Amino acid sequence: MAALRLRLIRFAFMIFVATGALDGARAACEEQASAFEQAVAVRSMDAAIRAAGNFARSASCLSLVDTYRDRLIDFLLSDARRPELSAAERDRAVEKVQDILSVYRNWRSTVKLADFFMQMGDWKNGYRWYEHSVNHLASNPGTTSDEERKILLQKVAAALNLTNSGENDREGDYVPTSRDIDGGLGGIFSKEFLRLRGAEAVSIPIPINFYTDQTLFTPNGEKAFRELLEAVLAAQPRKIKLVGHADSRGARQHNQDLSRWRAEAVGTGLKRGGFKGQIETEGRGISEPFDISVLPYKISREEQWQLDRRVEWIRDALP
Repeated sequence: MAALRLRLIRFAFMIFVATGALDGARAACEEQASAFEQAVAVRSMDAAIRAAGNFARSASCLSLVDTYRDRLIDFLLSDARRPELSAAERDRAVEKVQDILSVYRNWRSTVKLADFFMQMGDWKNGYRWYEHSVNHLASNPGTTSDEERKILLQKVAAALNLTNSGENDREGDYVPTSRDIDGGLGGIFSKEFLRLRGAEAVSIPIPINFYTDQTLFTPNGEKAFRELLEAVLAAQPRKIKLVGHADSRGARQHNQDLSRWRAEAVGTGLKRGGFKGQIETEGRGISEPFDISVLPYKISREEQWQLDRRVEWIRDALP
């Protein structure tokens, strides 16, 4: 009986110690969270970085690391947008975000960085970080919805289009689509954009640039076409559909015809490049302008025209 009583006393003592340790750990995490909130309140970049980093240094607070990484990224990008911030401090904040996201594979936070670059007019970096978000998404495909994938596709396509736009593009100006781990095309051609539920078709805006009022590719347009050809030959569908679109300048019927001719020019190029399947082409003129509501900033009229001039590859979703 005495032995049983001793065991019960020891058990109760262990529970007491464990409860005390748990309360102490909880208090430590709350203290670190309070330090982060105070740093944000006074807009201290250094203090916020230290406070967020402290969660990773405490074993009892590891479950909060990702939460406060995301919050730190939000704070740094918000701070970088402040007009009174010096250029050096802005660069430092953005560089810190890039450092975090180089190892932290969170696709939503990566999109926020890409959005920031687009808002700053840095389309090239915006495009590259949108592509990184696609790569991050590939490692966690179950973390997103169909609608989020569609929006991300539109953002990637818009950034690529604006980066490589213009009739006066020169050799070396073109920013190519990234490659996935297997060497295949990523970016707008990534399989992540085809992971839709059901049989819904995916409209992939291809940034093929043409000379004004012509069906002739610009130098960058030719490079974009070559990427499309590679993607189509790799997929080898039995049938593809190409839809041409035009901007709102000029006569409506002429734009309707021009959009069809451009889709046909792309289709002819695919046939010459070795595609053996059936190609259906259609011109929709100005009836379906690019959906700029998904973009993180208000674009100019010229940018809207650039995005409206496009050819889309309509392809089936993966089963």
